[in-house]
Amino acid sequence: MTMHLTPSTPSDSGGLPPARGLWRARAQGRLRSLWRRERLWLAPGPEALALPPVVDTVNGHAVLLGPDPTAMLSAWAAWCARHPGACCEIALSSHWVWAMTSQDPVDLAEQRIASARAVWAEAAGVSADVLADQMIWRALPAGEPPLVCALPRTLMERLLTVATPWGVSIERLTPWWLPAAQGWWAKARGAADEADVHVVAREPSLGVHFRIELSSSGGKELAVWSEWPRAEGEIGDASVLVDVIRDAGSPPGACLAPLSDPSSRTFTRRWPAHGKAG
Repeated sequence: MTMHLTPSTPSDSGGLPPARGLWRARAQGRLRSLWRRERLWLAPGPEALALPPVVDTVNGHAVLLGPDPTAMLSAWAAWCARHPGACCEIALSSHWVWAMTSQDPVDLAEQRIASARAVWAEAAGVSADVLADQMIWRALPAGEPPLVCALPRTLMERLLTVATPWGVSIERLTPWWLPAAQGWWAKARGAADEADVHVVAREPSLGVHFRIELSSSGGKELAVWSEWPRAEGEIGDASVLVDVIRDAGSPPGACLAPLSDPSSRTFTRRWPAHGKAG
């Protein structure tokens, strides 16, 4: 079964109020955002996770884009209608994020992205050009964990299409586990002796694993992989250091939830604005 993501229209965001009332609501929301930026968790929800994943086909190439985002986009549209003019940061479910380590030692984000994209293309059996068109790619700068991530371009476009009529701006969009991964990396690099850290960032029906190995000679290695647990509590031999339901206060089964503790160390560090490519 193949499903296709299609761009949403402004009408997907619900009925808009009269232009004058909407302008006033946007201005009030923007003022509120000056001292409080909204932080949101966006996820597929249990019904979407029970369906086959979305596959987009371009020029005969099939690219797996993750769960159907319909329920999440409906929740997002309702939130935007209640918060016109808001500035927000989105902590996105890993179900829509591709993550891998970049083995390329160069400092330029564009080169590390190209290297990672080539690996993904070979694994998926599609051209790197197709993945460049279908996905948005980002890399952390030098000194941070050597991570390259990608998310479906159509998903980002649909989030923006829903948000724009309400004057809602997305200031940052990150994999929800990224700040915690940055913390684990920094802590391991600061260890005086050899380090072997294996942790998991867990959300409903998915765990993203990180293994950080540092040798006494100064060598460092990061491995990242995802696992779909056979049981919801299964985590293998890793120690759970962050759980989006437990630590962020996201209700089980929610497609959208405000982060209950935005000042926590887990969610304060953001994907940098620099180093963008793709």
